[in-house]
This record gives sequence, C-alpha cells and structure tokens, in this order.
Amino acid sequence: MLSASILFNTNRLISSSESSWASLRDGSFIKIEGDDIHFQILSILPYKINKKFEHISKNRIKIKENMGIDITEGDNIKINYKKYSLLTVKNPIEKGEKYRIGDIISLEGGKLYTDVNTGQPIPTLLEVTNINSNGGIEQLKLINKGTYLIPTNSICNVKSGSGNGASLEVCFETMAGLASFERCVTKVDNSEFETILELNAPLQEGINDGEIEINKWEAFLSEKYTNKTKINCSYNIVKDFSPNLGIPFINRITKDPYSVYNLAIKTLDRKIGLIQNDIIKIKNYLNIQ
Repeated sequence: MLSASILFNTNRLISSSESSWASLRDGSFIKIEGDDIHFQILSILPYKINKKFEHISKNRIKIKENMGIDITEGDNIKINYKKYSLLTVKNPIEKGEKYRIGDIISLEGGKLYTDVNTGQPIPTLLEVTNINSNGGIEQLKLINKGTYLIPTNSICNVKSGSGNGASLEVCFETMAGLASFERCVTKVDNSEFETILELNAPLQEGINDGEIEINKWEAFLSEKYTNKTKINCSYNIVKDFSPNLGIPFINRITKDPYSVYNLAIKTLDRKIGLIQNDIIKIKNYLNIQ
C-alpha cells in the first residue's frame, strides 16, 4: 500500500515500505488523505530500519522499543537470522556397541533448519569408518555438516545406524552471512517500551531471535503538521514546480487540480506579500510617499 504516516505537531513524514520517493525533489508538495491543503517537503532521505527482535509466538515478534509510526500495518519486512553448522567432532565420549562400518548416524537434539526449496531438514550426517570388537565407534567421517537454527548440546547422543549407546563431543559454528525471508506486518501494537508485530505467516520453529530490516523513506516538511496524527494514509504528491518561486504545476495526471491551483495562488500571494513589504521598507527608507 502506498501510504505515509505523520504525528501531530511534528514535521517528519514516514513512507510505507511499498512507497518509493526516489524521484521526488526537495520542494515537492504533499497532500495527505483527509487534509484540505498541501505541505511543502524540505528534504527527502532514504530510511533503513534495523532492529533486533524476539520471537514470542508463531507469527508474533517483539522489538524492545516503541517504534511509533516507523513500522505500520502493511509494511513488508525482511527477517534476518543466524544458522549453525558442525565445526568439529572429537573422539566419542561413549563408543556404544553393535555399530557397523558404513553406518550413517546423525545427532540428537538441537533444532534443524528446514530447506525452503525442498521442505526437508538438513541434519549432520556421519559415517562409521572404524569400530572395536564390540561394535563401538572408533572413527567417523563427516558426510554433511548439517544446518541448525539451534545447535545440539556440546555432548550429544547419536541416532540411526545399527548400534546404540554412542555419544559425541561436538562443536558448532555460526554460518557465514545471515539467512533471511520476508513477511508482511498485519498488526502493530505499540506500548511504552516495546512493539509487538503480528505477521502474515509464522516463523519457522527454532528461530528465537534475529533482526528485522525495512527500507523506507522519510520526508521533513517546511512546517509542523497541525492536523490530527495520520497512520497509513494515502497521499498525493506534486513534484513539478517552478524553479524560482516553487509554484506547483498542474498536468494531465494531477489528482486534485483545484487544490494544486489554490496552492499555487497561495504561494504567489505569499511571495507578492513579501515583495510589497520590501517595497514599503524601501519607500520608508527613501522617504517616498
């Protein structure tokens, strides 16, 4: 949704994530839904939001800060989170028994990452390459490091294979870069010290925390906004205006030509008033009647 938000008695206007103001010039005019007049924009800047979050339920996350109008319903957000993979396996803590050479074993515990393309988890896989006389594991070969949202404990039991009772000492590392996916904000609940976001779909189980990323725009008006606070309201922007006086132009696609015309007359009137005041000052200085 192409919309914007602004608080009463401030001059900072925030776009929705879907709005692009890259083509707007400083000095453009904006009229927000429900208003009778346009406001002039002094400056426009890209605005990137990066905030840490906690995953509190299936499709709800918490930011430990009141985000105000910076995040609103309909915003598309990028969810960034860490993934982990096996780094090392030390000698077995418990070798177990009845394993066979060639057995493929995996690790118990942790929370596996599910591949978004296949829908399948990616576990750590190890091959038994040497055993003792009781079938206890003496040596292993790494087949797949696996991908985890939550790593296993440093000492964990193994599963699968022909035998039982083996446990390993393992060490995981954070994988390079952050994994990410997108969600849409369907509800925002701001309180004094936190913001709860409800999303259009749940996060994968095991994502306990991470960082959200949103790309927006912020504009600063030439005067404070004295109308009521507006959240997610549509708007009309006039970005074509005269180079000297900043008088807005009307063209074939102008949505509200009467309002733009009135704005142009108002701008001219203000400029003419300033010129008249200057003329009066000059006359007084020169003592001209």
